[in-house]
Amino acid sequence: RVSRTSAGGSSWKLFVLSPGQSTMAPLPNDFSYGEWSAVYNVLSFGIAAMGSATVFFWLQLPNVTRSYRTALTITGIVTWIATYHYF
Repeated sequence: RVSRTSAGGSSWKLFVLSPGQSTMAPLPNDFSYGEWSAVYNVLSFGIAAMGSATVFFWLQLPNVTRSYRTALTITGIVTWIATYHYF
């Protein structure tokens, strides 16, 4: 159910969910649920890959030459921030 309200000269919409109504945003007419699901799965896989890369980089720290440990640590921090940001 949508109610239109105006306050101070600007108009905005208020969406009220009824019991049993879906909370998922409506899909555009030319975008099927299968397409939405495919995009969701690809993005979820990307987030999982970033998290896995972070763990891998940090677990490999003892196995690399001392001069490369800083670079590997920073790489792990960057992938951790990306994982946190996109999650």
